Amino acid sequence: MKQRRLGDLIKIAPFIILFIGLFFSGESCTFNNEEDLYECDTLQVTYSNSVVPVLENNCYVCHGIDKYAVSGGGNLLEGYDNIEPYATGGILGSVINHDPGFVQMPRDAGKLSECDIAKVEIWIREGAENN
Repeated sequence: MKQRRLGDLIKIAPFIILFIGLFFSGESCTFNNEEDLYECDTLQVTYSNSVVPVLENNCYVCHGIDKYAVSGGGNLLEGYDNIEPYATGGILGSVINHDPGFVQMPRDAGKLSECDIAKVEIWIREGAENN
């Protein structure tokens, strides 16, 4: 009888570990690699303090006010009124997640960090407010 219980426990152990990891992870994440060690603060995501820096560092090089007509396909993302339709329309989340059927952004570059994607997704999920 004890052997059967141990066998059953071994079978479900991966699920228990996954559950514990998800339960304790919350909405704050930590990234640790040789190049970059920082905490990803996703507890109070705002447009101005969380999303704009992501856009400035990754998007404005092509989609900023000075470049969008030439290198950004005519898609201006600088300024809340310009980014909001892409956010609420589902395009922003899809392009940064490299979803099938969408152009992968940033173009000709790797995906944004998990932290940056999380910040944008949380902002969108919470209503993409101008805060």
